[in-house]
Amino acid sequence: MVLSCTKDPNTGVSSNPNFIKGTVLSKDKEPVIGALVNISRDNFSKSTETDTLGKFAVEVEKDQEYSMTVTYNDELIYQQERVTADEEEDLIINSELDSTAHEEELNIIDTVDTSQQNTDSFSVD
Repeated sequence: MVLSCTKDPNTGVSSNPNFIKGTVLSKDKEPVIGALVNISRDNFSKSTETDTLGKFAVEVEKDQEYSMTVTYNDELIYQQERVTADEEEDLIINSELDSTAHEEELNIIDTVDTSQQNTDSFSVD
């Protein structure tokens, strides 16, 4: 059986897509939300962010090797030099990121206190 992979000229998306996909986990096995996953090779580079379950998928050409980096808050948390698309297996990326630090940062974003805002009024002449 021969499978062909052609791109739609209007969308640039393959009709038979291949993906490098997986899940990014903290060292405590918690999903890392919002990590930036970059897949690159030669003149090719694509990036995506992990979702609320730590999952990602990047469309790539089949039978090609790519480099992959994962960053969180501009800090490199994972790097692999040789990765290929595998339709049957998702990558599990175990980073050294501490899940409590990740949760604390999310809590800070979620619990902004607006009750202390300055409510003084002023007039402009």
